[in-house]
Amino acid sequence: MEKRLEDLQQRLQSSINNQWCKTLLNEINRLSSSLSNVLPIYRTRLTREQLLSSIKLIQELDINLKNNDLYRRALVNYLLLLSIHTHKLVCEIFLNQIYHLKDHLHYWKHGERIQLSLIDQLRTTFWFDQDRDDIRTTEKVKFLNIQKEFLSNTIGRLAYTITNLEQQEQINLDSIMNYTNQLYKILFNTTSVNYNSYSDLSDVIELYSQMINSFDEFKLQWIEKIHLYYRPTHFKRYFPYYICFTAIGFYTLYKIYTNKEGIINYIYSSYDSLKFFINEHLIIPLKTIYTSTFESRSSESAYENSQLNYINSKKILEEMLEDYGRQHANTLSQINNISLEEFLSTLNQRAINEDMNIVMKHYQQELNAPIKSALLGDLIKGIIFLL
Repeated sequence: MEKRLEDLQQRLQSSINNQWCKTLLNEINRLSSSLSNVLPIYRTRLTREQLLSSIKLIQELDINLKNNDLYRRALVNYLLLLSIHTHKLVCEIFLNQIYHLKDHLHYWKHGERIQLSLIDQLRTTFWFDQDRDDIRTTEKVKFLNIQKEFLSNTIGRLAYTITNLEQQEQINLDSIMNYTNQLYKILFNTTSVNYNSYSDLSDVIELYSQMINSFDEFKLQWIEKIHLYYRPTHFKRYFPYYICFTAIGFYTLYKIYTNKEGIINYIYSSYDSLKFFINEHLIIPLKTIYTSTFESRSSESAYENSQLNYINSKKILEEMLEDYGRQHANTLSQINNISLEEFLSTLNQRAINEDMNIVMKHYQQELNAPIKSALLGDLIKGIIFLL
């Protein structure tokens, strides 16, 4: 198809000064560029309105050109592309119909079985539709199955037609006309047409315009055909449930209002119980764990600091006692009735043992002359040592 279109486009391009050549070239390019292998076979990038506007442009061309060979060849190629896009649009319509049909069929096959008889009775009592509800479920399923098979077969024929049209290397006008007649019969099943390769191409293009314009009417006819076999609306299906839930809701609100004081007291008592439970089983244990973990560490640190302070103080006291003993070694050796060398040899050990006799005996001697000792002696220093 691509090679044939390229040749035609070149010929039309050479006569681009003619308005009909320019119009046909633009529309053929537009329709051919919208065909893509990326899209599914039943999809087209063009809408119904775009095809109608394209047909309108072609119909406005000078009909006296129909004996022109280039004009006819271009029109045949345009008709082929128009037929492909129209078949794709019709195929999309049938696919949408079969998609919704399967939903209704699934409901009547499976959804209806789980309905309780009482709920079904309430539903039909409040929203009884004689035309729809008098049809038995088995008849609905049978009818929808028949329509499903019809749609499946039609979609298969349309897909086959689209494939044949897209794969035509040499245009077979009789084949195009035959597919056109079949498509018309699908859309207007009460009437038929019989176009062939000798038919006026302008009339065939007009026929495609009629078929595209009939899409809305075709959809309405389909809805009218099977609307009695649709599943009930959401509101009709669940109306009894809504009634029950609404009644339960109002009854619950009434009971809450009449017992509001008891409910409030119950809420407060529940709050107090919950508060006590949380405090007893959560907060207090966590506080205990925190205290035992972090405060014990702080007490250990304080104890270690006190031990270090004691050792430092003891060492300072030892040095002070030893210095005091050396300063008064002569006096203290006489008081203790020992020699000076013996006193000095034992002084360090006595200081380590914190022997306060080193100070006390000298302090006692100083008290015999307190005024003199206070002014000239070491009475004050002795008092400080004792403190």
